[in-house]
Amino acid sequence: MLLKGFIRFGTRQSGFVENYNAGGVLCYLNAAGEFSGGNVVNIESGENRLIREHPDTGRRLEGKIPQWENIVEACRAFHKQFPQLEYLGIDFVVTSNDKVKILEINSLTSLDAIQLDGSILESEAGAFFRERMRG
Repeated sequence: MLLKGFIRFGTRQSGFVENYNAGGVLCYLNAAGEFSGGNVVNIESGENRLIREHPDTGRRLEGKIPQWENIVEACRAFHKQFPQLEYLGIDFVVTSNDKVKILEINSLTSLDAIQLDGSILESEAGAFFRERMRG
């Protein structure tokens, strides 16, 4: 099950690193790989703020990830080969010649980015996490 996809953008505040915990922008993707709007976290207060434009450039935060269907299929194919990794995060890049490359696989990816818009326990995958919390 694909839990959640997102794209991140660096900012001056984040030192151009895309990490939203450092002031970068995080945009959630819908099932079609599209995004519209994003989130930034105030580093001092921890407050999550919804935004429509990139804070430095003013460009609208909207678009579609190229090769999205292939990215999702690659995630499923990888997971099928490694079922012992029940929960993981896969970082991808689409190259300038439209190829999909895996950058890294996180066996226990952080849940904070996934939960900016609500608790993981209230999502479709909530049962998976509640079951593991019981120990």
